[in-house]
Amino acid sequence: MHHKFYQGSIDKGSLDFTMTPAATPPPSSLAFSQSQLRPADRVGLWVWWFACHLILLGVLATTEIPEGDIRYYFSSLRGEFPDGLTEYPAIGTWPAHVVFWFSHRSTEHYLAMFGGFCMVIDGLFFVLLLNSGAARSRKSQILAAGFWAVFAVCTGHVSVQRLDLVPAVLVGVAALLLFYYPRISSALLGTATMIKLWPGVLAIGLVRGYKRKATYWCIAVFVGTIIGLSALVAMISGVQRLLSPFTYQGVRGLQIESIAATPMIVRGAFGAAAEYSVTYAASKSYEITGPGVDAAIMVTNVLMFATLVFAVAWALRGFVKDTWSPDGSLIVWVTLIFMLLVANKVFSPQYILWLGPIMAVVLLRTNGSKYPLALAWLMLLMAVLGQIVYPYYYDDVVHPGTGTLGVIGLAIRNGLMVVSMIVSLMWAISHRPAANTQANA
Repeated sequence: MHHKFYQGSIDKGSLDFTMTPAATPPPSSLAFSQSQLRPADRVGLWVWWFACHLILLGVLATTEIPEGDIRYYFSSLRGEFPDGLTEYPAIGTWPAHVVFWFSHRSTEHYLAMFGGFCMVIDGLFFVLLLNSGAARSRKSQILAAGFWAVFAVCTGHVSVQRLDLVPAVLVGVAALLLFYYPRISSALLGTATMIKLWPGVLAIGLVRGYKRKATYWCIAVFVGTIIGLSALVAMISGVQRLLSPFTYQGVRGLQIESIAATPMIVRGAFGAAAEYSVTYAASKSYEITGPGVDAAIMVTNVLMFATLVFAVAWALRGFVKDTWSPDGSLIVWVTLIFMLLVANKVFSPQYILWLGPIMAVVLLRTNGSKYPLALAWLMLLMAVLGQIVYPYYYDDVVHPGTGTLGVIGLAIRNGLMVVSMIVSLMWAISHRPAANTQANA
C-alpha cells in the first residue's frame, strides 16, 4: 500500500488546502513520530491540560451539577428500567457497561469512575494531538492541543458525564488517520456510526475519484464495519435492540433547546407564556407544543434534507472530478456537523461535544486562516453559553415566562450556531481543490 504525505498551501489569508506531494518519509514514520513540538512545549501543554481539568473538577466539586443522565445509565444497567438505554445504539452503551462492571454496583463508584473514564479518553486524544505528524507547524500543534484542553472546561460537566464523548473522539481520531491510514480511518468512522448514528453522514468524506482503488476500499471498509458490528449486536442483543434507536427517533417532537424551537421559547419568555406548553416527553427530553411548532418541525425536515443533498453533492463532485484531499474532508466534516446541529429537532447539551475533536484536528492543519480560527472561538463561546442554559438557568427554558437569562443564553448560543454553519459553508464552498495527484491507498 503506497502513500504520500500532502502539505497544503495558504492562499490570500484563507485556508486553501492545495495538495502537493511532500518529500517526507512514509506514513509509518510520520504518524506519531514527527511532532513539531519542542520538549518545553510539551511540558507547557501538559501543565495547561492539567490546569484546565483541575478547574473543571473544582467546578464539579463546588457546584450543584445535575447527575440525571449518568444516574439513568447506572439505574438502567442495574435493571431498574426494562427499556433503559434502548434509545442509544447498543454499541454506544458498551462503555457504560464496562464502567458498571468495575463499579461494584455502587452509585457513587459509578459516578466517579464514569467521570474518570471520560477524562482518560480526553487525555488519550490529547496525547494523539501532541504526537501527530500531521501538524502544519509548531504553532498549529500548540493551538490544537491548547484548544482541546480548554474545550473541556468550556463544555463543563457534559464532557465527563455523557457517552457522546466517545463517538466524537473516534471521529477526531478518524480525521487524524485520514492522512496516513485511510482504511483504518474508515473503520473508525463506521464504528463511531454504530455508537451514535450521526457520524454516518461523514462517510462522504471518504469518497475519492471513481478511478481510484482507495475509493472502493474505504467505502467497503466503512460499510463492512457497520455490517460486522450490526451482526454482532444482533447476535448478542437481538434484531429488535439493533433497530431500537431508529424507532425511538421517529417519535420525537421539537426539543426546547433546538435551533428551530428558539423563536417559540423566546416568544414564550417575553409575553406569550400561556400559548406554549413544555412537557417531559416519551423521548426522555423536554419538548414544546404551541403555535408555530408544526411549522418549525417542517423546517427541520427541509433543512435535514438539504444537509443530505449537500453531502451527496460533495461526494459526487469528488467521485467524478477526483478532487478529494484529507484536508478537504476535514472541511466538509466540520460543515456537515454544523448543518446537522442546526437541522436537528433536538439539541441536547452534550451535542456540543461533537464539534470539539474534529475542530482540534482542523486547527492542527491551519496556519492561522480566518475560517478555522473563527469557528474555534465560536465553539468555545457556544460551549460556555450552553452551560448557562444547562444546568444553571434551565428552568427559564423549561418553564416559559418564569425567567429570561437562560432564554437569552439559549437564543445567543443558537444564533451563533447558525452563524457558525454559514461560516463553515462559506469555507467549504470557497475551497478550491487542486487536481489530485496522490497515489492510490
